[in-house]
Amino acid sequence: MIVFGAAVLAASLAMAGAALQSWYHDRRLEAPVRGLPQPEADELVTELDLLVRRLGAAALLGASVTGDEPRLLFERNWEGDLLRRLRRVVFGHPSPPVRAAARSVKDKMWPLFVAATDIDCEGYESLRHPDQRARVVAEIDAAMVELKRVTYTGVFRAVPRPVVDEVVQYRPSKLARVLAERTTTL
Repeated sequence: MIVFGAAVLAASLAMAGAALQSWYHDRRLEAPVRGLPQPEADELVTELDLLVRRLGAAALLGASVTGDEPRLLFERNWEGDLLRRLRRVVFGHPSPPVRAAARSVKDKMWPLFVAATDIDCEGYESLRHPDQRARVVAEIDAAMVELKRVTYTGVFRAVPRPVVDEVVQYRPSKLARVLAERTTTL
């Protein structure tokens, strides 16, 4: 009887241990899935990247070359929609690194805007110098790289290159042939 009681106790402890281990393992697997950014965050990062690239180019060229285009871009894209969506990520994303990277991008957008336009803003007079504008562009680029890094959810997979056994003859495209004909005739 004692052996039977010990066997029942051992079996029940083993089953309880397996159930606890399974629960813990399932919980560990679910945690990263809950922390993954939503597709809205991916769209936001893409749109922010396009805006930063366009404003960065305008900042490097200077306001005398670009005119009012950076101001219109900023008003239409940043103040219209992107700032609201970025604040939602800053204050509501479950991952602290994503919140920190989004906050960094948000904080660096105003100096980029000032560098890209001819707006007079107190405390930002040094951004009239090309070296300072280049520094601001480098800072926002670094902030965008960090935001892209922390929101990236894809699995890295090295795609093997196809093996080419035969030599393919080079044939220029139609556009290249037309351009070559035009340059020789001029």
